[in-house]
Amino acid sequence: MDKSLSQITFEFFGKQKEEHSEESFPVQPRSVPAAPEQPKPRQTRGRKALKDFEAETEQIEIPEDEILFQKQYYSIGEVANMFKVNTSLIRYWENEFDIIEPRKNRKGDRFFREAQDAEIKKDWDTALQFYLQAVDEDPRDTGYLIGLQKARFQSANKHVERGQARRADGKLDEAITEFQKAIGADPSSALALQELKRTQDMLRRPTTTAEGRTLTPIEQFRRQTDQQVESMLGPPELKPAVRRIPTIKLNNQPPRVLYESIGKIAGITTVIDPDGLGQVQTRNFNVELGESTPEQAFDYVALLTHTYWKPISPTSIFIAQDTANKRRDYEDFVVKTFYITNASTVQEFQEISTAVRTITNITRVFTVNPQKALVVRGSADA
Repeated sequence: MDKSLSQITFEFFGKQKEEHSEESFPVQPRSVPAAPEQPKPRQTRGRKALKDFEAETEQIEIPEDEILFQKQYYSIGEVANMFKVNTSLIRYWENEFDIIEPRKNRKGDRFFREAQDAEIKKDWDTALQFYLQAVDEDPRDTGYLIGLQKARFQSANKHVERGQARRADGKLDEAITEFQKAIGADPSSALALQELKRTQDMLRRPTTTAEGRTLTPIEQFRRQTDQQVESMLGPPELKPAVRRIPTIKLNNQPPRVLYESIGKIAGITTVIDPDGLGQVQTRNFNVELGESTPEQAFDYVALLTHTYWKPISPTSIFIAQDTANKRRDYEDFVVKTFYITNASTVQEFQEISTAVRTITNITRVFTVNPQKALVVRGSADA
């Protein structure tokens, strides 16, 4: 008999058979007791206990200053790792505390940070490249532009110094390369352009020694200085056409005629002071000279007429009134240095200086005690 498992059928016989042929009683399935509920985990959100903060504080790992300051900026993830917190907490601190002002990433900021790191290391070429990339990203950013100008100047200056050092060592090709790099870094550098042109001129017209070695700029400067010193003329020296003049006799003649007559014989041109010769120019003098040199004849006339003469070229002389003012205006002065090597003490050196002043009647004598040198300034005839 096929019956459902969810009910059991009972059949009753007797009086009620006709009324109830069949009656069903459902049987409920046996209930299973429910498992006990598990306790909910403790919420971790909200404020932490003071002990938890103290324990986490001990775990903070901030590098030493030498390592920490190698970078100017750190990312939020790196800061979170140092403080052993989530990045969201760093963001929360940023909103809660005004003192925390992180640098926000902008367009070109990555290049800007790299440029500043290179700037700290004095690597100006690398800094310049990163600044250029930052400016390409945002040409209107003032910070980028200021950093770019600074890097251009420093990079160009560094290459100019290197080029000057190479040139001083005689390496002209390497010096030109450095100067070209300087101009590439800062096209507005007038110094780099000037040094490049100067070095190129030296390369086109090299100055060499007798052995064929190229002179360094310092050696060239010394050679030019020596040549200038050698080319300097001392006081003019009279070189008359006639070294000995015959006996001459001039009677009742003014000073101008006396000088001109001797000058014509010796082949010397006479130039009279435009202010004249004072009162003597209207007086007449008698001159009678035996055989002598032109210098001796002029000295004799000058002594006789109270005038003063000086050579202004090998074949000409200048004649003026013999007064202190005229000598101060026209007399040739020379400066010479004398080294007193045999003076053992400063006192002896000062005594020698005093003796020179007294004997020569030269008042302009200056002493240099450390070098034991006398610097004397006086007339060429002193």
